[in-house]
Amino acid sequence: IKNKEIKADEEPPRGIMWLKGRVNKDGEFPDDDIRSVGDKLKEVDDKIKEGTLNLDDGTNAVTVVEATDERIELLQTQLDNERSERQQKDVLVKKFSTKMTEKDVLVKKLSNEMTETKGMLSQLMNQLAAQGVQLNLSSQFPVASNVTPMAINNIDSSAYEVDGTQSSVVVRDKDARI
Repeated sequence: IKNKEIKADEEPPRGIMWLKGRVNKDGEFPDDDIRSVGDKLKEVDDKIKEGTLNLDDGTNAVTVVEATDERIELLQTQLDNERSERQQKDVLVKKFSTKMTEKDVLVKKLSNEMTETKGMLSQLMNQLAAQGVQLNLSSQFPVASNVTPMAINNIDSSAYEVDGTQSSVVVRDKDARI
């Protein structure tokens, strides 16, 4: 900063920019903590220029001064917490994905069972029609969206019997209602 350390066509070192950003209009540090860090930065920057301090790639004077063990530990804790959170979310996503797959399988199974039941009902209706029994199912059953367990359970079970084959109905009365 003094003696025009920064040339117009060069990118200034990060340490110099840190210092420049923290001095007041008079070129002084506003408090002792910043002055202490500034002094350390100048010292490290001088060592870098002399070649007595070798830096790894991506490391500069600010990194050397600010990278205290306490700060590194804090950053490591934050990183560990973020990883743990991400792992927990990954577990939840996998769990929900598994549940969705199970539900998809169940929906397919139920759909297949309904198709099978529809076929069996159609066969049953054909058998009853062949025996001369006429059924008017549309007036006996509510629309599917209105079907409740109560409506299904209220069917008069004494009007018919199902034999063990599950494919025929023994009708006691020609006016049976299913």
